[in-house]
Amino acid sequence: MPNGEIIRTGSQCTQIGAELNPYFRYAYGPDITGLFRGSLGNFGIITKFIIRLRPLAEIESNHYFGFDDMKSVLAAMQKIERMEITRYSSINNRELAVHSILHPEKFKIKSERQKVLSQLPPYSLTVGLAGKAKQVALYEEMVEEEIQKQGGWRSKLEDEWRHNLNEAAEGCSQKVIHMYLPYGSFGAIIGCAPISAVQGIAEAVQQTVKKYGLRDAIMDEPHTRIHSHTLGSMLNGVC
Repeated sequence: MPNGEIIRTGSQCTQIGAELNPYFRYAYGPDITGLFRGSLGNFGIITKFIIRLRPLAEIESNHYFGFDDMKSVLAAMQKIERMEITRYSSINNRELAVHSILHPEKFKIKSERQKVLSQLPPYSLTVGLAGKAKQVALYEEMVEEEIQKQGGWRSKLEDEWRHNLNEAAEGCSQKVIHMYLPYGSFGAIIGCAPISAVQGIAEAVQQTVKKYGLRDAIMDEPHTRIHSHTLGSMLNGVC
């Protein structure tokens, strides 16, 4: 802390917690770890942290599927997450996906954005799978079967687009930053909600944007859709 006091957060704040699970950042109570990580040093200096590494599987792959509407893609995510075979799953609408695909300078060029947007499905479901070859092949078959039941299809993406989407899906900080750079005033609101509530929230935001005629601060274009990004790993247990 600025006064020299040392504060331990997460599981490190109690002796029992540190012994049982030294990697648990939330402990019991407010997320003090998150507060310090996001403060850019304003609240104090982090002098020590614990991070857990995981071994890479024989095969780790990301699979992309397209859907025409939010209801169908949410239903597919719900069914697939309940199988408990994924590393993660996420949903993007095409307006958000294009941020990951294009470099910010290209994003500002309307013709470049339109070229990508015209080839992306309205909604994309990304499914991350991992395991041995036979295991992943079986998982793929199970996922594809559920995708088809919900009216989805496997997306055909250019190699460069797939590479950029893979990096964003895996948490590459550079790609995540690229998603926000085109918007000088763009911010993120992150929360956890039952998957059954996501469509209602999206529709409420869209109505608010339309009601007040909100426009993009950089492009001066209407905000026609919410930039939604739903992480399936957060939805386990509340689907």
